[in-house]
Order: sequence, then C-alpha cells, then structure tokens
Amino acid sequence: MNRIYGIVYISLLLISIILLFFSMTSINQLEYDLEDLKYSDENNLKYIEKLIDENKILSSELKHLQINNSALLLELDNLILAHDNDLITQANLTITGPFKNYEIQIDGRTTSVVNGSITNFGLQDAHEIEVEITWWILNDCGCDAIPMRTELVEIDHVSSSSVYFFEETFPFTFEKFEFLVIGINWK
Repeated sequence: MNRIYGIVYISLLLISIILLFFSMTSINQLEYDLEDLKYSDENNLKYIEKLIDENKILSSELKHLQINNSALLLELDNLILAHDNDLITQANLTITGPFKNYEIQIDGRTTSVVNGSITNFGLQDAHEIEVEITWWILNDCGCDAIPMRTELVEIDHVSSSSVYFFEETFPFTFEKFEFLVIGINWK
C-alpha cells in the first residue's frame, strides 16, 4: 500500500509540476499580452492626442477661412453695390424703342431712314456716343441673313434720365433688307 501511495504521490507531484508549468506559461503569456495591450493603449492615446491637436489646428484654420469668407462676401457685396450704383449714377444708355428701317424718296432718289429711341437711365449725361448700325440682308437662297453694311453715327450727348429719339437718313437702300443690329458705345 505504501507503494500505491508512492505512485499516487509521484503522479500527483508530476501532475502538479505539469499544471504549474502550464499555469506559468499561461501567466507569462497573459503578462506578455497585458504588456502588448498597454503598449497598444499608449500608442492609441498618442494617436488620439495627435488627432485632437490636428482637429484643433483644422478648427482654427476653419475659423480663419470663415472670417476670410465673410470679409470676401462683404467686399463682393460692396463691389456689386458699387457696380449697381454706377449703373444708376453714371450714364447708362439702353435701346428702349425698336430701331426701324424704312425707305423714302428725296429728290427722286430712294434713301434709307433708320429711327428708334435710346434712353439714358443714369444720372449723368452720356457724351461722345457712337451708334453702330448694321443692315442684314437675305442671301440669294433666302435661307440666311448676312451683314451687308455697317455705318457709325455720332451723337454729341444724351442728357441724364432722358429719351433720345434717333433718326438718320442714309443715301442707299437694299432690295432684300431683313433686319438691323444696333450697337451703342459712349464715354
């Protein structure tokens, strides 16, 4: 029976040693895993701090951009207002009545007369005005129009907030006259 106790004792001792070895290995692995987790946590904390710093920088830049954007919008509004005011305070000529071409007889000759109205919506007189008149005629097939002739007529001035009735006679006519194109330039 002593022998059985001896075998059981040795078996228990071996099992205890094996269990101790496995538990030591497990403890070592757990310690290693714990160190990895601590290292990983430290790296994650450093990365989070870096992201927080970058976020602060980006937030600061965004605030500066918003301030700059507000300033630019204010400047743009001022430019638009200045431009709109220029349209009112400066001379501002616009064709308000359709320009027409018709033919008349003068001393047995047929001439072209062009008339229409130009309005100055501005608060200043317009000076050195050029009215560019281009006659467009139908081409031979009648399917398209081409510019045939352009004439410049100078007007000394158009008073502010007034309508100028334009009428000019030209010593020529066109058989297939189709339409006029009018351009206005002034100082």
